Amino acid sequence: MQINDIRDEKSRLRAKYRQLRNSLSEYEREKRDELITARLTGLEQYKSAQQIFCYASTGSEVGTHRLIAQAIEDSKAVAVPKCRADCRLDFYYINSIGDLSPGAYGIAEPREGLEKADDLSGLCIVPGMLFDLGGFRLGYGKGYYDRFLPHFDGVKVGLCFEEFLLDSLPRYSTDCRVDMIITDKNVYNNE
Repeated sequence: MQINDIRDEKSRLRAKYRQLRNSLSEYEREKRDELITARLTGLEQYKSAQQIFCYASTGSEVGTHRLIAQAIEDSKAVAVPKCRADCRLDFYYINSIGDLSPGAYGIAEPREGLEKADDLSGLCIVPGMLFDLGGFRLGYGKGYYDRFLPHFDGVKVGLCFEEFLLDSLPRYSTDCRVDMIITDKNVYNNE
């Protein structure tokens, strides 16, 4: 597949599945978020991780606020990303959801003055519109996580609703994969 064809197919898939995800009721998303959080927090990879790197969900994404609160309650160091002007991510430790405020693209980011996470190990929860069975993801098109993940020395986990897990996705050579995917129905290991 040519680069332009890959780009066009990714755009088509984003539009189609964004509409599908947005069509889910808030009640349905919350119930499915609970199942995903319970599956994740029940895993040995979560239990043994001393720190969790986690996106702050927005809109109809798989919700992470419950997961962040649980990880803090479980005495784990929790780091949330902040977007930089050069399309890279820096993660900062938070003590509560209250440490987040609107940032780039309207996404909640750590407020100023928090400690930057330099130890890039533990468990990283990776956002995505779609994932495939090989562990590849279709993000939102800016490449932030594809720049970050090669530097992360830990377990990379994608979260999605079951119908957002496809057999395969179009991808560039720079696209990064996750080690496992957790849906509301299953856990898929790619390690």
